[in-house]
Amino acid sequence: MKLTYEDCKELKDAGFPQDPTFQPEGMRPAYMQIIWNDGWEQVVTTRPDLEKGKFWRVRDEAVYTLDELKAESLVAKVPSLSELIEECGEEFDFMDRPWNEDGKSRRFRAVKRYGTWTEGNGSSPEQAVKNLWIALNKTQV
Repeated sequence: MKLTYEDCKELKDAGFPQDPTFQPEGMRPAYMQIIWNDGWEQVVTTRPDLEKGKFWRVRDEAVYTLDELKAESLVAKVPSLSELIEECGEEFDFMDRPWNEDGKSRRFRAVKRYGTWTEGNGSSPEQAVKNLWIALNKTQV
């Protein structure tokens, strides 16, 4: 199960970075997977014919600056699992799939075990790590 708009908006509101992924020189242009509040998910990207720092949206061929995309309240970045883990940094220790209390179903769990035990649970690895990141950043504020 992928992250929903609500999941991504929760991350954005909690301070998760909304920056695009920049490729090494000569590789693909900078891009960012975003999701709109109506569930429309897509990639916005730079293009060689656009002014530096501008992003093109396929949906309506609109052009935005990065600041405009970040400020847009109906848009949030869709981070990959590796981006979520990377943002947890050294706080991310492991992920497992324990049984729920009902003994009939399982969940994904992302854990920080040293210091104060902190975990994030979810129905997908992405949701579990998203919840861990939010829990870690609430305690660090």
